[in-house]
Amino acid sequence: MLRMKPLLPTLKEKKRYIGFEVSSDQPLSKQEIVAALNQGFRSYLGELGLAKAGVFVLRETITTKVGIVRVSTKYVNDVKAAMVLINKIGSKDVMFRTIVVSGTVKKTKQKVYGEAS
Repeated sequence: MLRMKPLLPTLKEKKRYIGFEVSSDQPLSKQEIVAALNQGFRSYLGELGLAKAGVFVLRETITTKVGIVRVSTKYVNDVKAAMVLINKIGSKDVMFRTIVVSGTVKKTKQKVYGEAS
C-alpha cells in the first residue's frame, strides 16, 4: 500500500475565521443564510476567486443571527466585502456585519457567542 507523507505545516494554507452577524426584521433559517452567503461569494468573487479563497461556511456555527466563515488569509477583505454587498435574502431585507476576524475557531466563537470555552 502506497502512503503519502503528510503536508508540512509551513506548506499548508493559512486560514482566518470571520464571525458575522445578520440583521433582519423577519426571521431567517440557516439554509437561507448559507445559500445567500454562497451566492453572494460566487457573484462577487467568481468561481475561480471562490476556489482560491477557500471559503467554507461552518454550518454548525450558524444560528438565525450569527455565524462563522473560514477563508484564506489573502482573501479576508474580499470575503468581508462580498458579505456587505448581500442586502436581500429572497424578499427579506438583510444586513451582514463582521464582528471579528481571528486565526482560531475557538477565539472566534468566544467573541461571537460570548462563550467561555
